[in-house]
Amino acid sequence: MNILLVGSYLAPDFPGGAELSAENIRNVLEKHGHTFATLRWRPAARFTLGVDLAPAAEPGLSGDDWVARTWRPGEPIEVIGGLAKIEYYFMEFLTRANARTVRQFIESNRIDLIMVNSFRGLGYDLIDKLGRAGVPVICVLHDFALICLNKGMARKGTICQGLCRSCTLVTALNRKSLDRVGKLALVAPSRYVLDKVAGALRLDHASLHHIPNPNTYTLVPRVRDHDTPLSLGFIGRLDANKGIAGLLEVADSLHARCGLRLVIAGKGQLSDAVADFAASRPWVDFRGQVPVDRVHEVYDAIDVLTAPSLWPENFPGVLVQALGCGIPCVGFDIGGIPEVIDDGMTGHVVPFGDFAALSSRIIALDQNRALLTRMSRAALEASTRYDPANLAERWAGLVASMS
Repeated sequence: MNILLVGSYLAPDFPGGAELSAENIRNVLEKHGHTFATLRWRPAARFTLGVDLAPAAEPGLSGDDWVARTWRPGEPIEVIGGLAKIEYYFMEFLTRANARTVRQFIESNRIDLIMVNSFRGLGYDLIDKLGRAGVPVICVLHDFALICLNKGMARKGTICQGLCRSCTLVTALNRKSLDRVGKLALVAPSRYVLDKVAGALRLDHASLHHIPNPNTYTLVPRVRDHDTPLSLGFIGRLDANKGIAGLLEVADSLHARCGLRLVIAGKGQLSDAVADFAASRPWVDFRGQVPVDRVHEVYDAIDVLTAPSLWPENFPGVLVQALGCGIPCVGFDIGGIPEVIDDGMTGHVVPFGDFAALSSRIIALDQNRALLTRMSRAALEASTRYDPANLAERWAGLVASMS
Protein backbone atom coordinates (compact mmCIF):
# COMPACT_ATOMS: atom_id res chain seq x y z
CA MET A 1 0.00 0.00 0.00
CA ASN A 2 1.05 3.59 -0.58
CA ILE A 3 0.39 5.40 2.69
CA LEU A 4 0.01 9.15 3.19
CA LEU A 5 1.50 10.08 6.56
CA VAL A 6 0.03 13.36 7.83
CA GLY A 7 1.64 15.31 10.66
CA SER A 8 2.21 18.83 11.90
CA TYR A 9 5.83 17.75 12.10
CA LEU A 10 7.38 14.63 10.64
CA ALA A 11 11.00 13.45 10.60
CA PRO A 12 13.41 15.07 10.09
CA ASP A 13 11.43 17.94 11.69
CA PHE A 14 11.02 18.55 15.39
CA PRO A 15 12.00 15.32 17.22
CA GLY A 16 9.21 15.06 19.77
CA GLY A 17 7.82 11.80 21.10
CA ALA A 18 4.92 11.67 18.63
CA GLU A 19 7.21 12.39 15.70
CA LEU A 20 9.73 9.76 16.76
CA SER A 21 6.94 7.20 17.14
CA ALA A 22 5.53 8.10 13.72
CA GLU A 23 8.94 7.55 12.16
CA ASN A 24 9.34 4.20 13.91
CA ILE A 25 5.90 3.08 12.72
CA ARG A 26 6.85 4.15 9.21
CA ASN A 27 10.09 2.16 9.39
CA VAL A 28 8.17 -0.90 10.56
CA LEU A 29 5.69 -0.69 7.70
CA GLU A 30 8.35 -0.02 5.08
CA LYS A 31 9.98 -3.29 6.09
CA HIS A 32 6.66 -4.97 5.26
CA GLY A 33 6.72 -3.52 1.76
CA HIS A 34 4.56 -0.42 2.19
CA THR A 35 5.59 2.91 0.68
CA PHE A 36 5.00 6.43 1.98
CA ALA A 37 4.19 9.95 0.93
CA THR A 38 4.08 12.66 3.59
CA LEU A 39 2.15 15.84 4.24
CA ARG A 40 3.43 18.21 6.91
CA TRP A 41 2.82 21.78 8.09
CA ARG A 42 4.84 24.78 7.03
CA PRO A 43 4.13 28.45 7.80
CA ALA A 44 2.63 30.64 5.09
CA ALA A 45 4.60 33.81 4.41
CA ARG A 46 1.57 36.05 4.91
CA PHE A 47 -1.93 35.94 6.36
CA THR A 48 -4.29 33.71 4.40
CA LEU A 49 -7.37 31.60 5.08
CA GLY A 50 -6.32 29.04 2.50
CA VAL A 51 -4.12 25.94 2.54
CA ASP A 52 -1.35 25.82 -0.05
CA LEU A 53 -0.51 22.20 -0.93
CA ALA A 54 2.76 21.77 -2.80
CA PRO A 55 5.76 19.42 -3.09
CA ALA A 56 8.37 20.10 -0.41
CA ALA A 57 11.35 21.68 -2.17
CA GLU A 58 13.61 21.31 0.87
CA PRO A 59 16.90 19.57 1.60
CA GLY A 60 16.33 16.12 3.06
CA LEU A 61 12.85 15.73 1.57
CA SER A 62 11.89 13.99 -1.67
CA GLY A 63 9.24 14.28 -4.34
CA ASP A 64 6.93 12.14 -2.21
CA ASP A 65 7.04 14.74 0.57
CA TRP A 66 4.48 17.53 0.40
CA VAL A 67 3.79 20.53 2.62
CA ALA A 68 0.59 22.29 3.60
CA ARG A 69 1.28 25.98 4.19
CA THR A 70 -1.08 27.84 6.50
CA TRP A 71 -0.76 31.09 8.41
CA ARG A 72 -0.57 30.84 12.20
CA PRO A 73 0.64 33.35 14.83
CA GLY A 74 3.07 30.73 16.14
CA GLU A 75 4.32 27.22 15.49
CA PRO A 76 2.11 24.26 16.47
CA ILE A 77 4.62 23.15 19.11
CA GLU A 78 4.90 26.58 20.73
CA VAL A 79 3.28 27.36 24.07
CA ILE A 80 1.59 30.69 23.41
CA GLY A 81 -0.96 32.73 25.31
CA GLY A 82 -3.03 35.87 25.19
CA LEU A 83 -4.30 37.20 21.88
CA ALA A 84 -1.94 34.97 19.87
CA LYS A 85 -3.51 31.87 21.42
CA ILE A 86 -7.02 33.07 20.52
CA GLU A 87 -5.87 33.87 16.97
CA TYR A 88 -4.30 30.44 16.65
CA TYR A 89 -7.47 28.61 17.67
CA PHE A 90 -9.65 30.75 15.39
CA MET A 91 -7.36 29.96 12.46
CA GLU A 92 -7.68 26.24 13.15
CA PHE A 93 -11.42 26.64 12.55
CA LEU A 94 -11.31 29.18 9.71
CA THR A 95 -8.56 27.81 7.45
CA ARG A 96 -10.02 26.23 4.33
CA ALA A 97 -8.51 23.70 1.93
CA ASN A 98 -9.52 23.51 -1.73
CA ALA A 99 -11.44 20.25 -2.19
CA ARG A 100 -10.31 19.79 -5.79
CA THR A 101 -6.65 20.34 -4.88
CA VAL A 102 -6.84 17.81 -2.06
CA ARG A 103 -8.52 15.26 -4.30
CA GLN A 104 -5.92 15.76 -7.04
CA PHE A 105 -3.15 15.43 -4.44
CA ILE A 106 -4.54 12.09 -3.24
CA GLU A 107 -5.07 10.79 -6.78
CA SER A 108 -1.74 11.94 -8.22
CA ASN A 109 0.14 10.28 -5.36
CA ARG A 110 -1.98 7.12 -5.68
CA ILE A 111 -2.72 7.03 -1.97
CA ASP A 112 -4.25 3.78 -0.65
CA LEU A 113 -4.36 4.70 3.04
CA ILE A 114 -4.17 7.93 5.06
CA MET A 115 -2.46 7.82 8.45
CA VAL A 116 -3.06 10.97 10.52
CA ASN A 117 -0.35 11.36 13.13
CA SER A 118 -1.08 14.97 14.14
CA PHE A 119 -2.74 17.95 12.49
CA ARG A 120 -2.28 21.07 14.64
CA GLY A 121 -1.61 23.94 12.24
CA LEU A 122 -3.16 22.11 9.30
CA GLY A 123 -6.69 23.04 10.40
CA TYR A 124 -9.85 21.03 10.95
CA ASP A 125 -11.05 21.61 7.40
CA LEU A 126 -8.09 19.76 5.89
CA ILE A 127 -8.99 16.75 8.04
CA ASP A 128 -12.51 17.02 6.67
CA LYS A 129 -11.27 17.12 3.07
CA LEU A 130 -9.01 14.11 3.67
CA GLY A 131 -11.99 12.29 5.16
CA ARG A 132 -13.82 12.84 1.87
CA ALA A 133 -10.98 11.30 -0.17
CA GLY A 134 -12.60 7.87 -0.35
CA VAL A 135 -9.64 5.93 1.08
CA PRO A 136 -9.25 4.22 4.48
CA VAL A 137 -7.95 6.32 7.38
CA ILE A 138 -5.97 5.47 10.51
CA CYS A 139 -5.91 8.14 13.22
CA VAL A 140 -2.98 7.65 15.59
CA LEU A 141 -3.96 9.16 18.93
CA HIS A 142 -0.86 10.67 20.50
CA ASP A 143 -3.05 13.11 22.44
CA PHE A 144 -6.66 14.32 22.66
CA ALA A 145 -6.55 16.63 19.61
CA LEU A 146 -9.65 15.05 18.02
CA ILE A 147 -11.78 16.05 21.01
CA CYS A 148 -9.85 18.83 22.77
CA LEU A 149 -8.87 22.24 21.43
CA ASN A 150 -5.61 22.38 23.41
CA LYS A 151 -4.97 18.61 22.93
CA GLY A 152 -4.33 17.93 26.64
CA MET A 153 -7.73 17.57 28.40
CA ALA A 154 -6.21 19.61 31.22
CA ARG A 155 -6.05 23.26 32.13
CA LYS A 156 -3.55 24.79 34.58
CA GLY A 157 -2.92 21.47 36.31
CA THR A 158 -6.60 20.54 36.55
CA ILE A 159 -7.87 17.55 34.60
CA CYS A 160 -10.98 18.26 32.52
CA GLN A 161 -13.84 16.06 33.65
CA GLY A 162 -15.80 16.68 30.46
CA LEU A 163 -15.83 18.69 27.25
CA CYS A 164 -16.17 22.46 27.40
CA ARG A 165 -18.11 24.33 24.70
CA SER A 166 -15.05 24.79 22.48
CA CYS A 167 -14.06 21.14 22.76
CA THR A 168 -17.64 20.04 22.13
CA LEU A 169 -17.47 21.96 18.85
CA VAL A 170 -14.09 20.40 17.98
CA THR A 171 -15.47 16.94 18.69
CA ALA A 172 -18.54 17.57 16.54
CA LEU A 173 -16.42 18.81 13.63
CA ASN A 174 -14.10 15.82 13.73
CA ARG A 175 -16.97 13.37 14.24
CA LYS A 176 -18.65 14.73 11.12
CA SER A 177 -15.42 14.51 9.12
CA LEU A 178 -14.47 11.00 10.23
CA ASP A 179 -18.03 9.71 9.91
CA ARG A 180 -17.57 10.08 6.13
CA VAL A 181 -14.63 7.67 6.10
CA GLY A 182 -15.67 4.25 4.83
CA LYS A 183 -12.98 2.35 6.72
CA LEU A 184 -11.63 3.99 9.85
CA ALA A 185 -9.32 2.85 12.66
CA LEU A 186 -8.42 4.69 15.86
CA VAL A 187 -5.11 3.58 17.36
CA ALA A 188 -3.57 4.69 20.64
CA PRO A 189 -0.55 3.53 22.62
CA SER A 190 -2.54 3.87 25.86
CA ARG A 191 -5.98 2.53 26.70
CA TYR A 192 -6.73 5.70 28.65
CA VAL A 193 -6.52 7.97 25.61
CA LEU A 194 -8.21 5.46 23.31
CA ASP A 195 -11.20 5.13 25.65
CA LYS A 196 -11.53 8.90 26.18
CA VAL A 197 -11.32 9.83 22.50
CA ALA A 198 -13.44 6.96 21.17
CA GLY A 199 -16.04 7.53 23.86
CA ALA A 200 -16.41 11.20 22.96
CA LEU A 201 -16.40 10.74 19.17
CA ARG A 202 -18.93 7.87 19.18
CA LEU A 203 -17.93 6.58 15.75
CA ASP A 204 -19.64 3.21 15.69
CA HIS A 205 -18.01 2.14 12.42
CA ALA A 206 -14.45 2.76 13.64
CA SER A 207 -12.29 -0.14 14.79
CA LEU A 208 -10.36 0.54 18.00
CA HIS A 209 -6.81 -0.65 18.63
CA HIS A 210 -4.52 -0.35 21.62
CA ILE A 211 -0.95 -0.79 20.36
CA PRO A 212 2.01 0.63 22.30
CA ASN A 213 4.49 2.46 20.09
CA PRO A 214 6.97 0.01 18.49
CA ASN A 215 9.91 2.19 19.44
CA THR A 216 13.44 0.86 19.46
CA TYR A 217 15.56 2.37 22.21
CA THR A 218 19.26 2.31 22.93
CA LEU A 219 19.37 0.64 26.34
CA VAL A 220 22.01 0.39 29.04
CA PRO A 221 20.45 -2.36 31.18
CA ARG A 222 21.82 -2.80 34.68
CA VAL A 223 20.51 -3.42 38.18
CA ARG A 224 20.53 -0.47 40.58
CA ASP A 225 22.17 -2.01 43.64
CA HIS A 226 24.60 0.59 45.00
CA ASP A 227 24.48 2.49 48.31
CA THR A 228 25.75 5.89 47.17
CA PRO A 229 23.39 8.94 47.11
CA LEU A 230 20.35 8.35 44.96
CA SER A 231 20.28 9.97 41.53
CA LEU A 232 16.81 11.15 40.49
CA GLY A 233 16.04 11.80 36.85
CA PHE A 234 13.64 13.77 34.68
CA ILE A 235 13.69 13.48 30.88
CA GLY A 236 11.24 15.38 28.70
CA ARG A 237 9.89 18.77 27.74
CA LEU A 238 10.45 21.45 30.34
CA ASP A 239 6.93 22.85 30.32
CA ALA A 240 4.54 23.63 33.17
CA ASN A 241 2.25 20.70 32.36
CA LYS A 242 5.14 18.29 32.89
CA GLY A 243 5.23 19.20 36.59
CA ILE A 244 8.84 20.34 36.49
CA ALA A 245 8.30 23.26 38.91
CA GLY A 246 6.93 20.96 41.61
CA LEU A 247 9.72 18.48 40.99
CA LEU A 248 12.38 21.13 41.62
CA GLU A 249 10.84 21.89 45.02
CA VAL A 250 10.78 18.18 45.86
CA ALA A 251 14.42 17.81 44.79
CA ASP A 252 15.52 20.68 47.04
CA SER A 253 13.85 19.04 50.01
CA LEU A 254 15.22 15.58 49.23
CA HIS A 255 18.76 16.82 48.74
CA ALA A 256 18.69 18.50 52.15
CA ARG A 257 17.36 15.31 53.71
CA CYS A 258 19.39 12.55 52.05
CA GLY A 259 21.92 14.10 49.66
CA LEU A 260 19.88 13.21 46.57
CA ARG A 261 21.24 14.24 43.18
CA LEU A 262 19.10 15.39 40.26
CA VAL A 263 19.66 14.86 36.52
CA ILE A 264 17.45 16.74 34.05
CA ALA A 265 17.44 16.47 30.26
CA GLY A 266 15.16 18.37 27.90
CA LYS A 267 14.15 21.81 26.77
CA GLY A 268 11.01 23.89 26.70
CA GLN A 269 9.25 26.91 28.09
CA LEU A 270 10.96 26.55 31.50
CA SER A 271 14.49 25.85 30.23
CA ASP A 272 15.86 29.12 31.59
CA ALA A 273 14.26 28.57 35.00
CA VAL A 274 15.76 25.08 35.21
CA ALA A 275 19.17 26.38 34.12
CA ASP A 276 19.04 29.05 36.85
CA PHE A 277 18.04 26.42 39.43
CA ALA A 278 20.94 24.18 38.43
CA ALA A 279 23.47 27.01 38.35
CA SER A 280 23.18 27.54 42.10
CA ARG A 281 23.10 23.86 43.02
CA PRO A 282 26.17 21.75 42.20
CA TRP A 283 24.18 18.56 42.86
CA VAL A 284 21.94 19.26 39.86
CA ASP A 285 23.12 18.02 36.47
CA PHE A 286 21.16 19.90 33.80
CA ARG A 287 22.03 18.58 30.34
CA GLY A 288 19.55 20.49 28.20
CA GLN A 289 18.34 18.93 24.98
CA VAL A 290 20.18 15.64 24.45
CA PRO A 291 20.41 14.06 20.96
CA VAL A 292 18.34 10.90 20.62
CA ASP A 293 21.43 8.78 19.96
CA ARG A 294 22.96 9.92 23.28
CA VAL A 295 19.97 9.99 25.60
CA HIS A 296 20.90 6.52 26.89
CA GLU A 297 23.81 8.23 28.64
CA VAL A 298 21.30 10.17 30.73
CA TYR A 299 19.47 7.01 31.74
CA ASP A 300 22.76 5.41 32.74
CA ALA A 301 23.34 8.29 35.18
CA ILE A 302 20.08 7.92 37.14
CA ASP A 303 18.58 5.45 39.60
CA VAL A 304 14.92 6.53 39.65
CA LEU A 305 12.92 8.29 36.92
CA THR A 306 10.08 10.67 37.73
CA ALA A 307 6.94 11.38 35.68
CA PRO A 308 5.16 14.18 37.60
CA SER A 309 2.94 15.19 34.66
CA LEU A 310 0.03 17.52 35.35
CA TRP A 311 -1.93 16.38 32.31
CA PRO A 312 -3.02 12.92 31.09
CA GLU A 313 0.17 11.72 29.41
CA ASN A 314 -0.59 9.24 26.65
CA PHE A 315 2.25 6.74 26.54
CA PRO A 316 5.46 8.18 28.00
CA GLY A 317 8.26 6.52 26.05
CA VAL A 318 10.70 7.77 28.68
CA LEU A 319 9.15 5.28 31.13
CA VAL A 320 9.50 2.40 28.69
CA GLN A 321 13.14 3.24 28.07
CA ALA A 322 13.70 3.54 31.81
CA LEU A 323 12.29 0.05 32.40
CA GLY A 324 14.61 -1.34 29.74
CA CYS A 325 17.55 0.23 31.58
CA GLY A 326 16.47 -1.26 34.93
CA ILE A 327 15.28 2.05 36.37
CA PRO A 328 12.26 2.09 38.71
CA CYS A 329 9.82 4.92 37.97
CA VAL A 330 7.62 7.12 40.14
CA GLY A 331 4.73 9.03 38.60
CA PHE A 332 1.23 10.38 39.02
CA ASP A 333 -1.87 8.25 38.58
CA ILE A 334 -3.09 9.83 35.35
CA GLY A 335 -3.25 8.98 31.65
CA GLY A 336 -1.03 6.17 30.45
CA ILE A 337 1.49 6.45 33.31
CA PRO A 338 -0.09 3.71 35.50
CA GLU A 339 -0.31 1.50 32.40
CA VAL A 340 3.49 1.45 32.19
CA ILE A 341 4.43 1.51 35.89
CA ASP A 342 3.36 -1.56 37.86
CA ASP A 343 2.68 0.06 41.23
CA GLY A 344 4.75 -1.58 43.94
CA MET A 345 6.61 -3.75 41.41
CA THR A 346 8.52 -1.60 38.90
CA GLY A 347 8.01 1.66 40.76
CA HIS A 348 5.27 3.67 42.40
CA VAL A 349 2.13 5.41 41.20
CA VAL A 350 0.93 8.18 43.52
CA PRO A 351 -2.26 10.30 43.51
CA PHE A 352 -2.40 12.90 40.78
CA GLY A 353 -0.70 16.16 41.71
CA ASP A 354 0.44 14.92 45.14
CA PHE A 355 4.09 15.98 45.22
CA ALA A 356 4.33 15.11 48.92
CA ALA A 357 3.43 11.49 48.09
CA LEU A 358 5.91 11.55 45.21
CA SER A 359 8.61 12.71 47.61
CA SER A 360 7.79 10.05 50.21
CA ARG A 361 8.07 7.25 47.64
CA ILE A 362 11.45 8.48 46.48
CA ILE A 363 12.62 8.67 50.11
CA ALA A 364 11.44 5.09 50.64
CA LEU A 365 13.56 3.91 47.70
CA ASP A 366 16.55 5.81 49.05
CA GLN A 367 16.20 4.31 52.53
CA ASN A 368 15.42 0.78 51.35
CA ARG A 369 18.05 -0.12 48.77
CA ALA A 370 16.92 -3.74 48.73
CA LEU A 371 13.54 -2.53 47.50
CA LEU A 372 15.26 -0.36 44.88
CA THR A 373 17.18 -3.39 43.65
CA ARG A 374 14.08 -5.61 43.51
CA MET A 375 12.23 -2.98 41.53
CA SER A 376 15.20 -2.55 39.22
CA ARG A 377 15.19 -6.27 38.41
CA ALA A 378 11.40 -6.21 37.94
CA ALA A 379 11.73 -3.25 35.57
CA LEU A 380 14.11 -5.20 33.35
CA GLU A 381 11.68 -8.13 33.25
CA ALA A 382 8.65 -5.92 32.56
CA SER A 383 10.34 -4.17 29.66
CA THR A 384 9.95 -7.30 27.53
CA ARG A 385 6.23 -6.54 27.08
CA TYR A 386 7.30 -3.65 24.85
CA ASP A 387 9.38 -5.78 22.51
CA PRO A 388 9.37 -3.69 19.30
CA ALA A 389 9.33 -6.76 17.05
CA ASN A 390 6.03 -8.00 18.53
CA LEU A 391 4.49 -4.53 18.43
CA ALA A 392 5.65 -4.12 14.84
CA GLU A 393 3.75 -7.25 13.82
CA ARG A 394 0.58 -5.88 15.39
CA TRP A 395 0.96 -2.68 13.36
CA ALA A 396 1.61 -4.63 10.19
CA GLY A 397 -1.53 -6.69 10.79
CA LEU A 398 -3.65 -3.59 11.33
CA VAL A 399 -2.49 -1.96 8.08
CA ALA A 400 -3.07 -5.20 6.16
CA SER A 401 -6.66 -5.25 7.46
CA MET A 402 -7.29 -1.76 6.06
CA SER A 403 -6.83 -2.80 2.43
